[in-house]
Amino acid sequence: MSAPVRGFPLDLGAGRPSDLVGDHERHRRALTQLLSTRPGDVPAHPTFGCRALEWRFSAATPGGLRLAEAAVREAVAKWLPGIELLTVAGSCEPGGQLKLELIWRAKNSDRGQPYTWRPGGAL
Repeated sequence: MSAPVRGFPLDLGAGRPSDLVGDHERHRRALTQLLSTRPGDVPAHPTFGCRALEWRFSAATPGGLRLAEAAVREAVAKWLPGIELLTVAGSCEPGGQLKLELIWRAKNSDRGQPYTWRPGGAL
């Protein structure tokens, strides 16, 4: 049996579907999972998640936006140590729903990646 082929952009060889995505996609999925999970939603890990969902409909206030932005920074620092947030900017969508725009980079990369997140919405 040959050794796994490691390289850009795919990681082939371990046989799991998640191994067929590059680091960028793996990090993007991890961000989506973290930001879409409230603390307490995962019984085996009750502290896993991001409190930004608590402010998803109070984004119309500057205080609500700041709290959501801080919650994202805190959750990413705690649960995704391989990701560095360069910017987190909250805004209010029509109807008062929260929208967060992040610029992040993998700590082993020098390239920032844009990411937009809306609670319960498509990315």
